[in-house]
Amino acid sequence: MIKLRPCFVGVTSTLLLSGLAQAQVQNWSTGGANSRQNGLVSVDGPDTPNVLWQGGEFSYIAYQPFIEGRSLFTVRQNDWVFNIQPGNLNPTDSPIIAMNLDTGAELWRVNLPLDQIEDVPPDPELDDFLFPRSWLPEVNNDWTTWIFGVSNGRLYASRSGNGGRVASPLYCIDSATGAILWSTAGTGPGDPLRSTIHASTWSGGLFAPNGDPIVVCPTYIDRYDAQTGARLWRTRRVANVWEYGGGAINGNAVYVADLVGASNRVKRFNLSTGAFEYQGPPMIGGNLENAPFIGLDGSIYVPRAQNGDFDNDKLYCFTDNGTAITEKWNIQAHGGGAAARWGVGPDGSIYSMSWSGTPINQVTFGQLQRLNPDTGAILNESTTVLRAAWMQIHMAIDQRGVIYVSNGHQGGPSFFPDTGKLYSFNADLTQRWVVETPGSLHQGGPALGTDGTLVLVGTENDIWAYRTAPTPAGCDDIDFNNNGVFPEDQDVIDFFDVLAGGTPVTCDPVAGCNDIDFNNNSVFPEDQDVVDFFNVLAGGSCP
Repeated sequence: MIKLRPCFVGVTSTLLLSGLAQAQVQNWSTGGANSRQNGLVSVDGPDTPNVLWQGGEFSYIAYQPFIEGRSLFTVRQNDWVFNIQPGNLNPTDSPIIAMNLDTGAELWRVNLPLDQIEDVPPDPELDDFLFPRSWLPEVNNDWTTWIFGVSNGRLYASRSGNGGRVASPLYCIDSATGAILWSTAGTGPGDPLRSTIHASTWSGGLFAPNGDPIVVCPTYIDRYDAQTGARLWRTRRVANVWEYGGGAINGNAVYVADLVGASNRVKRFNLSTGAFEYQGPPMIGGNLENAPFIGLDGSIYVPRAQNGDFDNDKLYCFTDNGTAITEKWNIQAHGGGAAARWGVGPDGSIYSMSWSGTPINQVTFGQLQRLNPDTGAILNESTTVLRAAWMQIHMAIDQRGVIYVSNGHQGGPSFFPDTGKLYSFNADLTQRWVVETPGSLHQGGPALGTDGTLVLVGTENDIWAYRTAPTPAGCDDIDFNNNGVFPEDQDVIDFFDVLAGGTPVTCDPVAGCNDIDFNNNSVFPEDQDVVDFFNVLAGGSCP
């Protein structure tokens, strides 16, 4: 055996300690996690509801959280826009606040300015369905700030909304600093380059693969250049219920559910040009209050629900073969409340909800269902009955198939004392745990991001981050070069060769040598890997 010398262990510490822990980076970019709007992410979520941190600025409404890297973004509303005094064009009623995902510390905040009252809606020929804005107070034409989404270091937000009745510019903000990079306001009203949107927080945002924001409004769809803010195209559509007219993207297609005559149909628009291409068959029933989402195989799912119609509330599945949209199946389903966010499991399973009981004064009840994506057959149903006043289901699914779902409770009748709840279920819908919150949850997630951090946003001062600490993997075995011979001098030689950046020819031709993170603590290179290597070599255990 080689006789060890102290110099082996005394490797230059400045080299060994320069490594950074490798994180499971995961973004939550849109209201439905991604532009497929299916709530599926590529990290493991928390195993238990252990709180990493909690608390935040006061808010009357719980708004959707977004995650990029180690930053969390949400809006906290401390006032109502109609209370703002005339002439105050830079109010602080609804700041966008960026927080450290690990600690909850504030990173920056931005208050979007209010628009001028003399503004006019853009492209009147496309906006003939807009309600007259004269019904609004004479203070301004804008509404509460909402976040559209975050992509490629850019956060997008607006003061449009209020059921699609209020048009306002789109703002692009540097997600690292809070600096406003551009807006579509131009120089103000009358600027021919000016462009406004009238989407709302319920419809949310989408992104093209290059990060261009795709804005799905009640009467049109826009694409903007992420770098400059230039509007690349605008195309006409007509949502059935304005507040909830969101969409989804798959490949080069933008899908929305539109009112066509007396029925709702799925429409496909070209992502590159905005051109309308074709539409699917009619869906039976009344109002449509939920947006499409996309399955792993590209199937289009639409909860055609007005969330109170037992006979006609259905989940539809459609396929798109590149020339036509056809119905694959439909089943009776609870919509989960207006603007609910549903999910798709990593095995392709579709999650929905059955009706369970009768809605009483907006109090709704339902059991989660796991569906076969090919047939719509029910694979599993939760024994847990979810209930809430003015329910608004929001769902996140991790890479194991573990489900996290909020009931979106929004207050309710005095005879219904239930509160907001965050549930976790296994893929087969057996309940893992549940957390009760003191107030309403509205649109407050959950969002699942980096290192499996789950964020839930509530009203008042309630924001929670949950995370399960990773289980140490233990040290590698001493057969560093994986040649099946150990202990041997060559393992020590190859260890230091790899540590120095080499690629030893004595490594196994298939498995190769182990990496230099010998103790698997995700910190490398470091002195402790060297210490632990020789400790195990001498017959010791991994610390």
